[in-house]
Amino acid sequence: MRVGQAVGYVGPAAHRGFDLTGMAADIAAQDPFLRRVFTFEAPGRSSADQVAFFLPSGGTTAEPALAPRTHNDYAYQARAAAELVSLTANDVYLAALPAGSDFAFGCPGILGTLSVGGTVVLVEGPGADGCLAAVERERVTITSLEPAAARLWLDLLPRVRADVSSLRLVQIGGGPLDRATAERVGPASGCRLQQVLGTAEGLLTLTRPADPDETVLTHAGPPALARRRDPRGRRRRRGRSRGGTRPAPRPRSAHPAGLLPGARPQRTLLHPRRVLPHRRPRAAHPGRRTGGDRPPHRRPVSPVTGGRRWEDGPMPTPMPMDRGPMDLEAYVERTRGGPCFVCAFLAGHPDYAHEKVFEDEQHVAFLDRWPTLPCKVLVAPKAHIEHAVRDLDATAYTRLMLVVREVALAVEDVLDSERTYLYSLGSRQGNAHLHWHIAALPPGVPYERQQFHALMTENGVLSPSPAEQSATAALLRAALAARSAVPEPPR
Repeated sequence: MRVGQAVGYVGPAAHRGFDLTGMAADIAAQDPFLRRVFTFEAPGRSSADQVAFFLPSGGTTAEPALAPRTHNDYAYQARAAAELVSLTANDVYLAALPAGSDFAFGCPGILGTLSVGGTVVLVEGPGADGCLAAVERERVTITSLEPAAARLWLDLLPRVRADVSSLRLVQIGGGPLDRATAERVGPASGCRLQQVLGTAEGLLTLTRPADPDETVLTHAGPPALARRRDPRGRRRRRGRSRGGTRPAPRPRSAHPAGLLPGARPQRTLLHPRRVLPHRRPRAAHPGRRTGGDRPPHRRPVSPVTGGRRWEDGPMPTPMPMDRGPMDLEAYVERTRGGPCFVCAFLAGHPDYAHEKVFEDEQHVAFLDRWPTLPCKVLVAPKAHIEHAVRDLDATAYTRLMLVVREVALAVEDVLDSERTYLYSLGSRQGNAHLHWHIAALPPGVPYERQQFHALMTENGVLSPSPAEQSATAALLRAALAARSAVPEPPR
């Protein structure tokens, strides 16, 4: 360190009984060039399945939510994303966003670029003029931008006349990207656009470089771990490759329960649709069409999936279906004697905190704290309205129902469901604030436990943990962000 006048030391804290940290402290005290000392545990003492760091989540609870990410989990995310964008050692990545952000660090970002031997360029600030100059000077091939920064780059590019011909891919994420801006990227920069949508909990969706233009302009893409197909278009069977040899085991972090330390595998319900195909028994009864006279059931193409199948990659811990009893007397006392739960939530009352999934000027949607079904959401107008019909004019009622529909579609994007129930309850004596319930019934629930039985709290409620609620809300926010804006009611 003295000969090279190193400004930093990275190494083990001790080696064969010698205190390396103390040595570095002595050198730093005598020589001013050593400014940083980083130590790590010796191999074998730490596990790659331990938490590496925490990412701030977009939750709306009273306390800021942190999402734990393990070494294996995050490294797997960066490698998978690097593979999807075909990163090589010849690529040069510009960190135009703060290097500590999830988007710039691991989607694939800095970590993915370094993992393949590429070059990472850091800039002093996020200014568009400095970044464009860095693209020309360093011959940058890939970078990541938020929609606002992308619009600024596109507006500034004709004036600064920077040579950006080296760019082959521009990732845009962190918020909804309007189609007008998306259509400008290719002609202005001469490179390919990739839309990216990610959450701190681990959900990462990207469009593919080979996707059709219409898909890239209008979708956030499927997850980074979409199941692969062979060149003949047939899905490969798990367990053996085309060569007949058994593939390497999938990383532990790819299991849905591998994101949170100590989580155990359990029945997964929060998986993308159509991953686990199911067949429902069709009991024949008079008047029901069966066989060839039944028209084929076609689900609408999901804006999140783009019509593709997803693989259950690194996902938050799923919500179990085990329902337990609820203290109905305490609940009734709370609803009839306490403040309006919607108004208290909007005012930030800590006893009425919920995980928010959607909000605009007139409406709010949030997770039910005592759900009877997974992913259950409540949608309410912000104004204290008590009657579902008389207190709303035709325009306000239509706008509210359009919000209910968009949130329900997002729920169906996240949770594979047999039926989605929409209903409004409440009473002037309790829970008077108008609100709509969105409850998706998972496939495989016996008929006698569907409908009212599945919705009544008297039959038990789920008990998701705060981490599970935060993860569920993040998935729903991601699905809503991938959808188009709530349409305006007809005039």
